[in-house]
Amino acid sequence: MKRISRLFVVALTLLASICATTAYAEGLEPSAMTIYKIENVSNGKYLSNGDNMNNDARIIFAAENASSPGQEWALYPTEVDGIIILVNPTSGKALDMAPGVGYPVQWNYEPANPNQQFMLIEVEQDIYKLANAANPYQYLGASGSYPTMSYNLSGNAILFRFHDTGKRQALPPTSGKTFVISNVANKEVFTAPEGSGLADFVYSKPYAEGDEGQMWKISTGKDALVFTVHSCDLSLDMFLNGDGTPLLYTKDADNYNQNVYAEEVGDGTFRLYGVYQNTKYYIKSVAGEPLVTTTDISGDDTKFFFTEVPGVRGEQGGSPCHIHPLYLYSGNEGGRELQSSMAHPREGRLPLAQRYMEIQLRERPVGTSKRGCFLGRRCRCIGMGQH
Repeated sequence: MKRISRLFVVALTLLASICATTAYAEGLEPSAMTIYKIENVSNGKYLSNGDNMNNDARIIFAAENASSPGQEWALYPTEVDGIIILVNPTSGKALDMAPGVGYPVQWNYEPANPNQQFMLIEVEQDIYKLANAANPYQYLGASGSYPTMSYNLSGNAILFRFHDTGKRQALPPTSGKTFVISNVANKEVFTAPEGSGLADFVYSKPYAEGDEGQMWKISTGKDALVFTVHSCDLSLDMFLNGDGTPLLYTKDADNYNQNVYAEEVGDGTFRLYGVYQNTKYYIKSVAGEPLVTTTDISGDDTKFFFTEVPGVRGEQGGSPCHIHPLYLYSGNEGGRELQSSMAHPREGRLPLAQRYMEIQLRERPVGTSKRGCFLGRRCRCIGMGQH
């Protein structure tokens, strides 16, 4: 069997609809995906959600209809090459094998859900098999009038022809890929400046080609996505249970401060947010300053687009982050015991100190701040909850 070779290559093309309205920093454009219609070879009909945009809509075969958005599918990549998720661009929902239901349905796009992950196997040009990635002997195929997942079907019943519609969709932040993340308002990008370390801020800075502190590997978190800077093993942490100023922290996929949701807002742009106490806090870019979080989404300063860095799948880059010993307040805040500690990405936990200790830094310019505390000044540093 031959896995997909051509179809799965994500087109790094400029979206014409975006170009008409948005100017980008030189060298940065949103990455885009091709939108396909998928025809079963045996019956000549197309996979569709029946133009039903709701969860649990049964996936059907339908006669080709140029005006039906339910027949359009984008191939969202995953962390594994050749494994994709079929997402309808209009509903934003995925084709789900739904083994508990007994037939494929449409469901919320969930990058880590194995019921949505298909292996594309190339048979000949533009014709593929769609196998269950978790069990490649089970194929999506045609049984009567409906698509089904089966071990027993063969021949044309399990072959699909992919038709390029000529339409493109912005590539969303996707697990397993590395991106430069640009703000629509100021054209600056997420940046971990050279020499950044544990608990340093994440900044908005002008794009610099080849700067690994501006390349962010996306991986799957507990509930959403985790953004890890390519130059080292530290992840973006929104610090929502603190002052809400995003910083770099040891990667923890279970930490809600590091689980970033992407909300598509049109024109190939996305808002990025975290959830704390049932409230959405959106990341906001301020030119030349640290990122902040806000509940005000009225401006373009909370809109971002993603440019894939070709050939980079997130392996650690050159210079490691500088690790600064940081001693935290440990005690009771509002009746809640803080169980905080900082973690060195390679050397394990740093010890908790007494409740009022000096932040101790090394390899930092004199006078630079960390969480509002300056070198040599005694500060009350509140613990970071989940950290």
